[in-house]
Amino acid sequence: KTRRLENIIEDLKRKAKVQAKVAAAARKQADQSMSIADQLEEHALEEREAANLRQAARTKANLVVVSSDAVLTSTETQLAEAERAASEASDLAAECRVKADQLAREVDAIEDPRTY
Repeated sequence: KTRRLENIIEDLKRKAKVQAKVAAAARKQADQSMSIADQLEEHALEEREAANLRQAARTKANLVVVSSDAVLTSTETQLAEAERAASEASDLAAECRVKADQLAREVDAIEDPRTY
């Protein structure tokens, strides 16, 4: 009877030892999992910050594009106005040349009536 109790006790000790090893392995695995989870959280935070920076850069780039488009439109309008003004000035200069030639001929005719 005592021997049998000793065997039961030894068997229970072995089982307790095995359970302790399993618990230690589970604790170690849990610690590793927590460490990995912490690393993943840190990585996720870094990625979020990088995404925020990319979003800010994209927003700024879009503003630059809109501003550049406005400058381009303004420049095109100014160029068209300058071309129109240049064309008008050229036409006016041609009219002035014709008028000047006509006046020069009239002066010549007054000075020398035989020419005409």
